[in-house]
Amino acid sequence: MKIALNLANRVYLNRRAWTLGYGVAGLALLGLLVMNGVFFWQGRTQVAGLETTLAALRLDAAARGVGTVEVGPAAFQQLLREVALANSILESDSFRWTQLLDRFEDVIPEGVSLRSILPDYKTRALNLTAVARGLEEMTACLDQLMRSEHFRHTYLLRQEKTTVTDFAGREREAVLFSLVVREAF
Repeated sequence: MKIALNLANRVYLNRRAWTLGYGVAGLALLGLLVMNGVFFWQGRTQVAGLETTLAALRLDAAARGVGTVEVGPAAFQQLLREVALANSILESDSFRWTQLLDRFEDVIPEGVSLRSILPDYKTRALNLTAVARGLEEMTACLDQLMRSEHFRHTYLLRQEKTTVTDFAGREREAVLFSLVVREAF
């Protein structure tokens, strides 16, 4: 069997479809070109308006006697440090000790005394150290703290037996424990 193909007699390329495809692609590219031109023109108009406003603000500042200040990266970092310091002062000032101590008076049972209260402003937690007469008082204190709506996230960190001296000068055994209260303020 001998296969012979004569390409000279027939056109195998659909020229109409290719021409139509090129025309559609050309129109799409032309539409994109027009859209980019419109966006470019709008951007130029907006930049010109901003430059006019900036020039008016500079003239107004010069009329008031206020000079312009150029802010570099070092000055900007210094400004950020000052803002962070001011925010930390405001955050610590928003913490109300009297309100916290009132809540503890309502929750801490008889036989338990707080030795230290250390707030952590970044994590909004309280680290507490307390002394209880015995294990029952410590357990009651933990239960009441966890039942309270303000101190629900209470976790016991450590406990140990210790000797304390009362107001009369007598020594007795007690339970020293520390805990953390998360989301306390």
